[in-house]
Amino acid sequence: MHDTTKSKYSASPGFTLVELMIAMIILLVTLGILTVIMSGMNRQFRDQRPRVEAVSNAQAAADTIARLIRMSGNRPTTCAAAFAVGNPTPYVAGTGGYYSQLRLQSDWNPADCALDDAEEDVTLSVSNGVLYLDSARAVPFVNRIAAIRFQFFNSGNTLMNASTAALNPATQPANIAYIRIEIQTVATGGTSTTITSGASIR
Repeated sequence: MHDTTKSKYSASPGFTLVELMIAMIILLVTLGILTVIMSGMNRQFRDQRPRVEAVSNAQAAADTIARLIRMSGNRPTTCAAAFAVGNPTPYVAGTGGYYSQLRLQSDWNPADCALDDAEEDVTLSVSNGVLYLDSARAVPFVNRIAAIRFQFFNSGNTLMNASTAALNPATQPANIAYIRIEIQTVATGGTSTTITSGASIR
């Protein structure tokens, strides 16, 4: 009588040592390729992180400055007549109608007929890669900023420039209707990004 049990097990398929070695080599090659790809991605992320942070800081600064500009000059009507809130005042003129410092005053945080609360009397300037909110440069706001520039326009959308007395924003701040903001980030990998924004005076 024929032994069917023996023939059944002897016919079972299996992996030979050569096949296992080939599978292991393929697996190792695949893992090696994935490791190289992941390493490259991590290196690229590390290289790009400072630039991303700089752009994010500049964008946050631009949004905050635009908000402060829109609030500029705010003065509650209940305050005494002697309580004055100044107009936006530019300092340190450059070429092309640009200024590198700007003072903004607004009584809003809270509106208490005083300018001694946070962000009610700010002077924006940049020094050593840091954007400051005060004239003494003791209150840093964000870092990775190379420069900040402001341009001023009157209600006729004419660029105000120190070269023309009637259009000098430093001496005619009451005529400023719109302020253009440029924030240049610290260069990373030889590349610097400039964020541009602006806001109208209420």
